[in-house]
Amino acid sequence: MARHALQFLLLLCGACLQAQGMPKMPPPPMPGGEAPRLPPEMQLTFVAPEEATTWFETWRETAADGTPGPFVIALPFAVRLEYREPASSDGKAPLKRLELLADQSLVWFTPDSPEKAQADPLGSLASGVKSVQFYGEGNVWLEYTVGDESFKLRADRVFLDFERGRVTSFSLTGKLDNVRAHSGPDQGERDEGPVRVGIGAGNAADKARGAPEDIGAPPGQSDAPQPGGQARALPQERGQRMFMRAKTLRIISLSEERKEVELEQGSVSSSSLAVASYSLASERLRIVIRKDRGTIYTTRPSVRILDWPLLTLPVEEYRYDLDSIFPVRQFDFVSNSRFGLGVRTYVDAVAAYDFFADPEPPFHPLALGPQVDYFSKRGLGLGVNLEWGGIRAFKDHGRAEMRLYGIRDRGDDRKRARDLGFFPLEREGRGRLHADFTKNFGAGWQLDAIFGSYTDRNFRREFYENEYDANLPSNTFLLLTKRYGEFNAFLLAAPRINEFENRTEYLPTLGFDVSRTRVGDFGLQFSGHTEVSLLRFRPADNDPRRAISAVRVDSANWFNLPLDLRWFTLDPFAGARATVARDFLTLPQDSSRPGLSPDGTFPGLAPGVDRRSGLLYRLLPFFGLHAQTFFTGVFPQARVPCLGIDGLRHVVMPYVRYTNVAFNSLDEIRERAFIPFDEVDVLDEFHEVRLGLRNRLQTRQGSGENRRTVDYLDLMVELPVYPHPRRDNNNRVFGTLELAGIWRPAPGFAIATQGFFDLYEGTFIRANASFNVDFTDVIRGSLYYRLLRDVHQVVGINVELTLSEVYGVRFQQEYDLELGKFRDTRIELTRDILEAFTIGFVFVRDASQGDLGFYVSLAATFAGPGGSGNLLR
Repeated sequence: MARHALQFLLLLCGACLQAQGMPKMPPPPMPGGEAPRLPPEMQLTFVAPEEATTWFETWRETAADGTPGPFVIALPFAVRLEYREPASSDGKAPLKRLELLADQSLVWFTPDSPEKAQADPLGSLASGVKSVQFYGEGNVWLEYTVGDESFKLRADRVFLDFERGRVTSFSLTGKLDNVRAHSGPDQGERDEGPVRVGIGAGNAADKARGAPEDIGAPPGQSDAPQPGGQARALPQERGQRMFMRAKTLRIISLSEERKEVELEQGSVSSSSLAVASYSLASERLRIVIRKDRGTIYTTRPSVRILDWPLLTLPVEEYRYDLDSIFPVRQFDFVSNSRFGLGVRTYVDAVAAYDFFADPEPPFHPLALGPQVDYFSKRGLGLGVNLEWGGIRAFKDHGRAEMRLYGIRDRGDDRKRARDLGFFPLEREGRGRLHADFTKNFGAGWQLDAIFGSYTDRNFRREFYENEYDANLPSNTFLLLTKRYGEFNAFLLAAPRINEFENRTEYLPTLGFDVSRTRVGDFGLQFSGHTEVSLLRFRPADNDPRRAISAVRVDSANWFNLPLDLRWFTLDPFAGARATVARDFLTLPQDSSRPGLSPDGTFPGLAPGVDRRSGLLYRLLPFFGLHAQTFFTGVFPQARVPCLGIDGLRHVVMPYVRYTNVAFNSLDEIRERAFIPFDEVDVLDEFHEVRLGLRNRLQTRQGSGENRRTVDYLDLMVELPVYPHPRRDNNNRVFGTLELAGIWRPAPGFAIATQGFFDLYEGTFIRANASFNVDFTDVIRGSLYYRLLRDVHQVVGINVELTLSEVYGVRFQQEYDLELGKFRDTRIELTRDILEAFTIGFVFVRDASQGDLGFYVSLAATFAGPGGSGNLLR
């Protein structure tokens, strides 16, 4: 059973009882200067109609040596025991409440005042005692609440023994017979668990598991609509509830150092049904939680479905670490025209050793295991996966990952694949080695690295299409950074690994930068960025260009003087950029300096251009100004409840961004130029003025602690102007007009748009618009439009419907307006069964790849309540 379910069993039956403390005790001293808690409150009352006659019997026991013993109260009627421990004044300790009902009960207690107990036993029980023992039978019902978390427990008999400790803590032992317990709905997110079974290979696997959530989303994370909240009309069938049954439950120890609970003939589950959909059962189940780890010890364990034994482990005793995870990390079935029929598996060997052999694994969170794939149209693929890292491995943060994969590929010989250049293959043996590492060592030290080696340029696009489309980094580099407040230093090494790539290598680059350091006491600020690099261009194995290298030093330094003039904010700046190279090019007379190739690298040596050794420097002085102002208007009486408007504030902010690179020293020696390795080598004079206007309407939304100011309507327009159009903008005075806007008419809705408009041709170069909906749990999705001039013009819809708490529908469709045909199509129907499994039927049509696939996906979730750990606090 999942780790959360087992942990919750312990806190379910133990933490509540331990936290009760003793009635009317003085508040104990709190460590670290925390606010003291108020004394607890306890009340014992009969549960009977007002006209009913009730009574109880009391006596005092006598020990064998004749000394007086504890007082006893016999309660033959149904009683309610209410216990309340108030929260601390600083809010760190939550409110704790206990309510217990029993048909009949006995209470043993040692009062602080025996004389008062003789006259008023019930009153003495509430006013102050030294020890308490409670026995109840019949229909025993108990509810315990810590903050917002609660659970309910039913039993036939219960015996609780409280004993006061030496200092301020209390220990508790007890026994409960025929226990049934469950929690309330889980308020946290569902834990998907490590076991996921789906369909697909590479991108297809992801398509079969979940619809992309960012299709048609407006630019920027802040443009997404605010969620509309929970759908109150829907039943909470998915609310994860812990279900536990046991013939006998014993509380062995509940100390700070060790918590131990034992069940006989018991079973635990995260199901909420009266008969658990699935459960872990054992003749004897003992849970031990210490500060460093928790372990469960079972005797003849078995897995049950609907209380029917499905699987019994062939062991007498089995130990299980509560942090263990299921070793099967991937199990996918494939059926499409690109890969044929196939299966993909990844089993974590470390997790398997942990799960089946070692109850206290020393390697967590290390994951290492084989990847075995077979595709009927492509062949057999083998690999090794390594994952290591997380908060537990690196105290600050850090992680490492390695993927080694190879396949003897027969190739995709469809006509569409030939058109895309996927076939014929350059080689049959294909694969990749990809690794990444990031580590924060503390004290300002940070290390980041990526290693990516591929056999051919199309392997990533075919087998890892999501990585390719998202443009995730695959180039090899190592970056070491050291931060000293406002000053940073870094060392970058970026070699070329793949022979089929044209790449500029940095072997290495040593850099320093500082940002807005105060100079003097009149507001002057200094910023700078300096790099010393050994650069080398290496062409692909079939490229006619030759390799070339050079040493370069590049430094940009400038001063800012921010001024706040009440109505205006000004930020003038001035500085210079100096570049020095060890090698340079000589050019024919009256020829222009070379630029970069289309792939952003060295274009090769043109006729008449030679390489020379020696120093060449360039100086680029620049200056500029950032200026803005704003106008506001407040309308507190403006209220439109249906549109979510509660008061309005109008903010208009015009701004100017002026930049002028006034001079290039290389203009004085036209026959020389830097070797163009990257954009630094081709910098030149530049003059630009960007005029912008931002127009915002703000309102207040939400209530209580969640009430905040939001941008109800946000519009922005920006136009670049070039005083030297022939040199800087292809002889056009005005650049591309940028338009962007976001309107949130109500919680859960957002309309966003962005576009770049060509003023001279009267058309959009690129544009997108979307209508996004996040309305409770019923509907979530978007209608969207994308335009890329001379490439495509697409409209689409992406919808996720929750028909009930167990049925869901996802739909995605795109249509190309220019080609007049449908593009990607996806339909998915899901059904939750046994509360732990989700089965889905998926239809996927990928128009760009010419791929058609039918998938059946299965996802398994084994989880207890995500917030149940709060009960231990």
